[in-house]
Amino acid sequence: MTVHYRLSLRLLVSLLCFGFLFFSGIIMEKIAASEAAPGTASVAGPDASPETVRIAVVHDGASWFHDELLVLVQAELDALLAGREIRWIEQPELNAELDADRLASHLQLALDEPKTDLVLALGTLATILAARESTILTKPVVGGLIPEATILDLPIDASGASTQTNLTFVANPRRIKDDIQAFHRLTAFSHLHVLVDRQLLQGLPRIDVLAQRMAGQLPGHPDLRVSILPMDGQAAPVLDGLPENIQAVYLTPALRMSESERDVLLQGLIARKVPTFSLIGRSEVERGVLAGLAPGDMGRIARRIALNIQQVLLGQDAGSLQVLLQEEDALVVNARTAEQIGFSPTFTAWIEATWLDRPSLEDAPPLTLDQAMRLALEHNAGLDAERFRRDAARRDHDLAGSRLLPQAVGQVQYQRLDADRAQASLGLFPRERTTAGIVLRQMIFDDALISAWRATDHLSRSQSRELESVRLDVLAEAGQRYLQLLSAQAMLRIDREVLQLTQTHRQMARTRHQIGVSGPEDVYRWESETAQRKSAVFAAQTRVEQSRFALNQTLGMDQDQQWAVQDILLGDDEFAFLDKQLNGLLRTVADWERLRPFFVELALDLSPEIKALEEVATAQKIDRDRLRRRFTTPSLHAQFSYDRELAADRPGAGPLPFSLPEADRNEWAVGLALSMPLFEGGGRFHELRQAEDQLQGLARTRNQAEQMVAQRVRAALVAMQSSHPNIRLTREAARLSRESLRVVQDKYARGVATILDLLDAQNQVAVQDQAAALAVYRYLGDLLECQRALAWFEVDKTDAEKQTFLDAMQMHLMMGN
Repeated sequence: MTVHYRLSLRLLVSLLCFGFLFFSGIIMEKIAASEAAPGTASVAGPDASPETVRIAVVHDGASWFHDELLVLVQAELDALLAGREIRWIEQPELNAELDADRLASHLQLALDEPKTDLVLALGTLATILAARESTILTKPVVGGLIPEATILDLPIDASGASTQTNLTFVANPRRIKDDIQAFHRLTAFSHLHVLVDRQLLQGLPRIDVLAQRMAGQLPGHPDLRVSILPMDGQAAPVLDGLPENIQAVYLTPALRMSESERDVLLQGLIARKVPTFSLIGRSEVERGVLAGLAPGDMGRIARRIALNIQQVLLGQDAGSLQVLLQEEDALVVNARTAEQIGFSPTFTAWIEATWLDRPSLEDAPPLTLDQAMRLALEHNAGLDAERFRRDAARRDHDLAGSRLLPQAVGQVQYQRLDADRAQASLGLFPRERTTAGIVLRQMIFDDALISAWRATDHLSRSQSRELESVRLDVLAEAGQRYLQLLSAQAMLRIDREVLQLTQTHRQMARTRHQIGVSGPEDVYRWESETAQRKSAVFAAQTRVEQSRFALNQTLGMDQDQQWAVQDILLGDDEFAFLDKQLNGLLRTVADWERLRPFFVELALDLSPEIKALEEVATAQKIDRDRLRRRFTTPSLHAQFSYDRELAADRPGAGPLPFSLPEADRNEWAVGLALSMPLFEGGGRFHELRQAEDQLQGLARTRNQAEQMVAQRVRAALVAMQSSHPNIRLTREAARLSRESLRVVQDKYARGVATILDLLDAQNQVAVQDQAAALAVYRYLGDLLECQRALAWFEVDKTDAEKQTFLDAMQMHLMMGN
């Protein structure tokens, strides 16, 4: 009975410790944020007086990495142990200068110091030495960060705690394995070179054993070769020692290189076009390494080490603390380095990775919503075509007007008669005659021409109204497509975040399986979910590109043009209209109801579509009235003609008993012509009826247009009335879903919740985050639709016009009319 009780207790402690593994960072942040008094009580007890804590620091050797980590640990511990004096013992004799042979004596010296409460083994060598079975730890020892627990043979039991008495440390169970696998997915190397500090290698397994273990981290590739190359404090010898055909380099921390020497090493590798991957992760990718997987959050590691120290000082056995640290990995690639070495990723890597220092995005011009709408007015192809149609309608009017002005016709005539008729005319009609002249005509009154001129004027104005309608459509389309691009980018960002979250949960499942808490089925399920999330990211990236093409088409720009689009940030209760002066004006449902008739009336008054129909109807009335007058109204034209005979062949008629007067060679004539159709087979009656039918059809079309404009305004207002408060509601739902996810994560880590519970919580986060992001763009889209329905765009108005609009709206809300 006692044995079973102890086993159950051991299992319970293991589960609790495992949960502590994943959420220690959160716990430490809460403790660090607590007040000094509670912090003091938590360490020394409510009745204890402040006391001095002495911590001996055993260094592997001088190293920028460990120096930075120690500063962070000291700052974190100062917050955790507020009220207690901390004395850090960093004597020169405790610095092994990266000499593994001297490290044992230095560690023993720190353990033998009677006034030392705890030993901080700051470094990989010191931690590995403390973890050996042969090392007797007479005092608690807190180790530093170990990048890979399995490869380095660290003593970790099934519960994730150290098996060495009085020892705890921080270790990533899969750091090197995950890095090698991610690096291989990027470059598909067959031979990997690993750079490791030369003196650090003294305390690690033999180089051949270490290389073999690293090669084994890539299952399914038995031919993979791994070569480990030592490095010292200078970059030049490392670069000179690299083989000519080197394929890929995995960079572990260059502990003894200065910052400038590390830059020389990176630039030398870039110059040789060698792909690189960093164990440290993101911080080195930002410096120029091609890629990395680790978040590079030394602050989180320092918090974990400081928390371990605090727990030991509270009296907890160091060997019972969890050592495994699960990091939220995310593949990061330096785009500039990729361009410099000629690296092109696969589509999967391109989608999965976060790209830093991407030149195309840095050089892209910024673009706001207002700028996009104005660019569309300048360059949109459809709007340009509509302007051409407007100009063509104006030319039709000018053409109709030209028929009212004098008409001049120049003419040359040649005439030939048969010889008998010319002979019989006694010379009056020449056999051949050539003349040149001019004919002048002037319309004095022609109802058809005058009416056509008047009608084309109104048709031209109608086309201008149509142009205004297209112009408003282009403004709305540019705005909507801008919002679509923002929406697509937001969805891509959220899908990437969910992918990273899925990968974190996959890591949790792997760790649970590794320490025996769960079976492999959880790992397989998260692997499947990861593949699905990668597919979602790929689809989201495609939608971003499609949205960018569509926006550029509307803007009339090169469709491959990149833009640094500016997101639109709104508070929960901001309207983003009239320079946000609408905030607070629409507070109740009654306010929205009173605003509706004002907007409807304004839209009917401004609608270019209605005005275009009115112009067409006016032109049709002119034509109908002309047809009515056609029964009684004649046309009157004046004409003057002048001809000069250039040549004539007049055959003689023989001697005549009388003489004829001889005419000169010039001829002219002046005349008036009055005309009116008398009968056209009833055509005039049919034309008149047709014109009246067309006029009635236009009246019905106008009535339909008014109804559609009013309905469009009402629908847009109702949509805004719904989408605006939805911003606040969806944000609250997203916040609560994340809170729920944290609870389920905690339960899953402790083995209380199932994988289905965690999957459901994760999917709910994705859905709610997307809804919260889309809520803003949906409201802005409704706002653009409302402005289009009103035929009144804020971006198109001056400050005075906007103020006049706001004053009129406020007056309507106050007066109710």
